[in-house]
Amino acid sequence: MKRFQVYIILLITCNLLFPACEKEEVDEGTDFIDEPPPIENSSNDITELITPQETSVTFPYAIDDTVRLQDVVYHKDLRLYPLTGTGEVTLRHSIYPFYAFEDNTSNGDYYLVKSEVSVVNEGMYKDNKIYRYDKEMSDGGGDEQIYTGICGYYLRAIRLKYQLCDTKHYGVVGEYPVGHSPTPLTTIGSTTYISGFSFTIGGQIRIGNDTLSINPLLFDFEYNQQTIRNIQDMDIRNTSTSQIANYEFSLNNLPSVGHEFDLSPLLPAPPLSVNTGTYLQEFIWRVPSTKDFQGDDVRFALLQTVELEYGYCHSRWTFPRKIQAYTYKLRENVKTVSYSNIVDITPPCRIPMGKLKLTNRNKGLYVTKVTVTEEGGKEPLTISKGSLAYGKSFEIYVNTGKYKVEFMMGKNSRDAEKYTLIYDAAEVAKDETLELFSDYDFMTSQ
Repeated sequence: MKRFQVYIILLITCNLLFPACEKEEVDEGTDFIDEPPPIENSSNDITELITPQETSVTFPYAIDDTVRLQDVVYHKDLRLYPLTGTGEVTLRHSIYPFYAFEDNTSNGDYYLVKSEVSVVNEGMYKDNKIYRYDKEMSDGGGDEQIYTGICGYYLRAIRLKYQLCDTKHYGVVGEYPVGHSPTPLTTIGSTTYISGFSFTIGGQIRIGNDTLSINPLLFDFEYNQQTIRNIQDMDIRNTSTSQIANYEFSLNNLPSVGHEFDLSPLLPAPPLSVNTGTYLQEFIWRVPSTKDFQGDDVRFALLQTVELEYGYCHSRWTFPRKIQAYTYKLRENVKTVSYSNIVDITPPCRIPMGKLKLTNRNKGLYVTKVTVTEEGGKEPLTISKGSLAYGKSFEIYVNTGKYKVEFMMGKNSRDAEKYTLIYDAAEVAKDETLELFSDYDFMTSQ
């Protein structure tokens, strides 16, 4: 049994450490298949290496209001013009967790969050409608027509807030790494906006949660993803603080601007104000207070608040224009709906790791079905799928701790025997490679 210290220089020499397995020439009758080579990540893009925690929640809503036509003398309702709209907002998140160990200068939990807000407005907008009311003139001069124009509902603004909170008291925690403010940035008078950023971190990183489908240890990585979205008649204001992401998406050139003596709304309404729109945000939080070996009980929650602001405008005029008391220019009424949502975030695994390596040192024999089980565990972490010829090795990253290791070995699968460690368990230490040899550390179990 040998131990080797793992240095960051592994980044440079990783291709040399993991050569492809070659088949040893053997007698006829051997029916073993080569063990696949150790897992190497084909990319250092965290969004490709980690399966994100994905959430989606939809809030339906309805807004009701009434435009009243009242007698100017007796203040009684002459007509009621109700305006009802229905819509929904969907909040989606993709959360990528990773952890930088305590011996790094930028230690702690990291949570890369891709957020998407989709607002459905088609059921809100009822177009521009004109209603007529015939009122008898008090002087007996016939009827006067009172016209009421109503346009709405149209989306005026979306306001969003994101906070990372502890799950005990929901106090705000975390910070944005220096130079990595939430996106999109403030964008005024543009037809596009950019969501996303570039991020680099060095040191030993553990990505995701417990998994053997990837190499869970990285010694540095880069993230560089930006998405360009088209917008029209919209401004974006980013008022984020060092801990809280705040955005406002506000619409321009709305019907309430008016034209034609300020009696008629400005039409058509901006497409984003009356149709479905999707808005992207992206940010990364660091929580430097987390420590090595902490479990899932140390966890955080994403608190999101969305506020949707809708408007409708109305005006009134008479014909013939004798009773001017009923006439007024375009007015706007504003209604808001708001929702909050809490997402319990799955934290990254914070347990340090080492590498366990088993090398076949028995000439003419093949090692197969290498089984690695945590001491005290009932189910193995992994069982190898191929066979190891003389001189070949099986390698796996595991959490620091003690493990039972066993395998089958023989000239072929028909005469293979079971081998177990000659001592109780193999102990894997942080940042080290524990190498076991088939002829030195193991014995037949019979």
